[in-house]
This record gives sequence, structure tokens and C-alpha cells, in this order.
Amino acid sequence: MWSTGGRRWDVLDSGISISINNVTLFPNMAFGLNGRKLLVLSLEWKPYSVKIRNTDNISYTGIADEFMEHLSRRFNFSYQYVEPQDGQWGEKMDNGSWTGIVGALQREEADICSVPYAYNVERAKVMQFTYFMHSGFTTVLYKKSEDAKKTWKVLLACFKWEVYFAGGIVLSAVGLMHVFLIRVTPYPSKVPAAEKKDSVVTGFTMTIMAPLGQSSEHSPMFDSGRMLFSFWWLFCLIMAAIYRGNLMAFLTVSRTDIPFRNLEELANQDVYDVGATTGSYYSLAIQTSNQTVMKKLWRKIEKTRLDSPKNTDDEYQFQLQKLHEGYYAFIETNSVAENIMSDTCSFAKMRGGFLPTTGGMTFPVYSPLARLFYPELMTVWETGLERKWYGKWVPPQESCSDESVAVGVSALQIQDYYSALAACVVGIGTALLVLLGETYVFEIIPRCATKR
Repeated sequence: MWSTGGRRWDVLDSGISISINNVTLFPNMAFGLNGRKLLVLSLEWKPYSVKIRNTDNISYTGIADEFMEHLSRRFNFSYQYVEPQDGQWGEKMDNGSWTGIVGALQREEADICSVPYAYNVERAKVMQFTYFMHSGFTTVLYKKSEDAKKTWKVLLACFKWEVYFAGGIVLSAVGLMHVFLIRVTPYPSKVPAAEKKDSVVTGFTMTIMAPLGQSSEHSPMFDSGRMLFSFWWLFCLIMAAIYRGNLMAFLTVSRTDIPFRNLEELANQDVYDVGATTGSYYSLAIQTSNQTVMKKLWRKIEKTRLDSPKNTDDEYQFQLQKLHEGYYAFIETNSVAENIMSDTCSFAKMRGGFLPTTGGMTFPVYSPLARLFYPELMTVWETGLERKWYGKWVPPQESCSDESVAVGVSALQIQDYYSALAACVVGIGTALLVLLGETYVFEIIPRCATKR
């Protein structure tokens, strides 16, 4: 055994039953890494890695730092955060070398990277992975936008066009049915033909006035017509009630326009720009995919990167700025998307996810630390510590409904009346055109004829 005076023989155990294990044979194992300082690579990737600014030293907090704190206590070491010189996550160069964090691990300039990296065959050639500390999927984040129908088409948007089309057919059918009943229904000879003809016109008028909620001083002449219009009025009452309910909902409840529901719709639209973090797993997966949809997405991402900064920190701020400006689709992991959405109610994410993945700490190739930390990282995951830390750094998103919406009432804005004002303008314009036509027919033409 080693002692201050040099190596010497010592008794490891004695007695009837002798128990010898690795700690007995190698006492230094009980001291872990003996206070060794490890260099830990990191870049900001919320909520796993949150950079502490306005400090002289490079410092990070977040879920990844919770892992590092736990491991440092368990294996007796200290650590110091460092950043890659180029400030990038890592992309493969033409000569086979890598930039960013991946390149630093390839050159063994640090001991570990605390930010979880997703496994990739190309990455696995230059750095070593351990048990995962992050599991999730990729999603698309975008800024919410109000439904344009609420502003200009609210009076027509209460029903789909198929409902209006069917309603017009039923209205015409009821009017024609009334004409048919007048013709075939037996009536006393004392009813003059003029009154019968006037009843036809009155029937069509009542048919049109019923959906508009207007009463009429006339009523059908015969019992068959009265039965027909009784059920027609009942039908119109039901449809009018549904229309009023939908109109109230359109005016009082905000409706978010969903610009795309899947990757195919995102790739085929031209309204939203598309962005993704350089060097990320999903960016690499989209770039190397042979699927037509992924190729279209990659062309959109390349177009956005022409204006994007090269530094990872600046690029992230650029992505957030574009996201706040609107009409921008940001491809990110679900955990990062939830972290961004926890601070504001202005964003929404695409339903469903794609590219499921797991990520873990990474080390230089053949690093003994990967094998040393593996069992402890697995224990952290299985005991639920990772979920506890995740809940600490990603609090549940609070309700985005204000007090007025919570009680079922929302204040109406001037733009909510645009459609009604437009209907009034159309009505006034139509009345003026009819007035001009009547003036021309009944005044101007007779005057001209008299002068001749």
C-alpha cells in the first residue's frame, strides 16, 4: 500500500471470512477523481444551458449544470466552463475536421461537453456518447396571428359556403313548392285569378323574409301553404339561432390562424420563412435527408441563413427576433420550444412532432469518464431527478387567457365591426344605384320624350 514514507505491505482483511473488493484493493477509488478540475464545454441552449452574463468568468446554469453539480459531488471533482473559440456547435469540414464543440472534443481540448448532443454516426467518429440525459422530439414554433375572417368576413364566416349554397337551394324549393300548391290546391270559384297571382308573389316574399327575421302582413291562402310555411319558419328559426351563436363566438373568442399542420404544408407554403440552428441534430438530419419534403425545407433554411450570424449566441438571438417579428417558422426541439413559450403567449407550435431523438453528454473518443459517469447518469434518469430539474427550469406555461376571456366576455374592437360597416356601405351604394336608375327611367326619359 502507498503511504507517506513510501510503499509498504499491509493487511487488507483478516478473519474467518475475507471480503475484498475494488475499493479495498484500490483505496483511491473511494475519493473519486480526487478533486481534479475538468474543463467543460458549453454554449447557451435553454433550458439545458443558460449563460450567466455580466460576469468575468464563463458561467452557466440550467439542467445541464444540475447534472454537473450532481456528478461533481458524486465523483469528487471540480469543473470550469469553457467555450469553443468559434462559438459554434460543430459542423464537419471538407477536410474531415469539425468546428465548434465537436471540433474541440475531437482535438481533446476539453474533458466533457455538458450540453446534450444527439447521437449521429458522423459525430460518433470523433467524440464519445454516454447515457442520455435528454429525450424528446423536434417541432416547429411560430408566432400566432389572428384569423383574417374575424375582421372582414365575420358575417359570412359563421357558415361554410356549402351551408349558404344548400340554404339557397332550399329557399328556392320552398318558393316553387308554394307556387305548385297554389296551382293544384282546389279553391272556391269566388277567389279571383288576380288574388291567386298576388298570392304567388306574396309567397316568394314570405319565403325570403323568414330567414331575415322579418314579419309579413300576408299569410298563405290555403291550409297546405300554411303547413309548408310553418315548417319553413321553424327551420329558419333554428338556423338563425345557430347563426347568432356562431356570430357571437366569432366576435368574443379569439381564433388563431393555423398556417400549417405538418411539414408538407410548411414546405409547400411561401408566406413563412423557415430557420433552424446551425450544427443541430435536426438541421443535419434535414440537410442529409433524401425525402422531397426535407429537401424543400432545407432550401428554405439555406435561404434564411444568408442573413444569419455565424456565432451560435448571435444566431439564437437572430432566430428569436425573426420569431417575434412574425411569419417565421423556427425548427427546434420540444424542450426549447416549451421554454420559449413559457415567457409569452404570442407563440404556438405545430401539432405533433418529428425526428424523435435522445441526447447525452459527450467526451473525447476513448475517454474513461464516459464509462465512469454512465451508471450514475442512468440512475439520475431512472430515479426521476431529470424530470425534477426539468420542471424547475421549464415551469408550466400559465393560461394565456385574460380576465375578460376567463369569464366568457371579450371587449370588441373597432375592427370587429368592419364587416357590418361594409354591409352598410354596400347597402347604401346599392340604394343609390337603384335611385339613379329610377330617376333615369321615370324622369329623364319622359322629359326627353316630351321635348321631342
